[in-house]
Amino acid sequence: MEPAQEAATLNRQAYLDWEAAQPDKNEYLVGKVFAMVGVRRGHALAALAVASRLRAHLKGSRCEPSFPT
Repeated sequence: MEPAQEAATLNRQAYLDWEAAQPDKNEYLVGKVFAMVGVRRGHALAALAVASRLRAHLKGSRCEPSFPT
């Protein structure tokens, strides 16, 4: 059995050039590329339901959800 090959790292521009030609979307993180999982309808509906409930719960308060930047 051969040892696993180490994945090559890409710089930002090389990734963007390569990604433009790909049929599926990928994620670039610290020089490495990872395949993105497609969004399923059920997952999108669940996320929307959670966000809607959170918004309704916080309505009228000084609180608001925050998102990482």
